[in-house]
Amino acid sequence: MTSHTLVRRGSDGAPRWDHPVEPARRPAEAAIEATLAKVRAWSPYDGDAMLDDVADALDPVPTPEDNVEELRQRLRGHLMQLLGITANYGAGDREQPDPRIKQASSMCEEEMQGDYRQGLAHLRRMGWAVNELLDLLVEREIVKKPDSLNSDSLPPIAEAQPLATAGTATEQAPTCGSTLAVDQAHGGQL
Repeated sequence: MTSHTLVRRGSDGAPRWDHPVEPARRPAEAAIEATLAKVRAWSPYDGDAMLDDVADALDPVPTPEDNVEELRQRLRGHLMQLLGITANYGAGDREQPDPRIKQASSMCEEEMQGDYRQGLAHLRRMGWAVNELLDLLVEREIVKKPDSLNSDSLPPIAEAQPLATAGTATEQAPTCGSTLAVDQAHGGQL
């Protein structure tokens, strides 16, 4: 006696593929909460905010002692964000990684120690590291150039204006703090 196997066929006559599918399971509450915490803590890329903090760190007027730790935390956050972008886009995967990437990662791990003056020096190094890494990523077109660096966002520079309107009988031009009168009717001779 011969055994026959029944094959289920679809409406078009082709055999159907039956595979076991497990019912969907809801993820654990802890995993959901951990993911939500990461989403809530995420901050979008803001190049202008980074440059503002870099300017605060590199400003010739030192940051007040009360604000040093807060600025350090913000700069460290910027470094971590830029290093994450670098890793995601493979900017550091070359045979010879850019020294700016190495500098930024070492600055991110370095702790601020010492007194106020040493803290200011640490802030300045972190500010330079953020600035250099941001420049690298903008140069490689991985991140958008901050809006504050676009030429159309800068205030226009006033063009040089003549000291007096042309065609007047007398023009006055400053020369070493004195005034020289020039008579245009006689070809500029006095």
